[in-house]
Amino acid sequence: MKYISSTDLNSAFLQIPLEESSRIWTAFHFEGQTYQFTTVPFGFRNSLASFIRALQLVLGSDSTGYVLNYVYDIIVYSNTYDEHVKHIDTVLEKLTRADFTINIDKCVFVSKRLHF
Repeated sequence: MKYISSTDLNSAFLQIPLEESSRIWTAFHFEGQTYQFTTVPFGFRNSLASFIRALQLVLGSDSTGYVLNYVYDIIVYSNTYDEHVKHIDTVLEKLTRADFTINIDKCVFVSKRLHF
């Protein structure tokens, strides 16, 4: 591929809502109070699998020819500049519709090379 971009998601796991019926399993006590996560917490046994599944649902199967995701990084690759811009636009649009936010400081757009 001639063009590659990397998009980093902010607080990746914390962007996935946790079903109400699952929240009880994240409960913990602190100073006499009980707390439960409302989003997928980092570090729980199924957190990574839940996040990857959610990301795959958001990006859809139509993007498998130009998108790779590794945990909270989304890699977009293309052969031509015009195609790459279109792919990036599609990915960002899907992330926006799903209310994901990105960490712009850790993103790399339209590069010939990517250190990963």
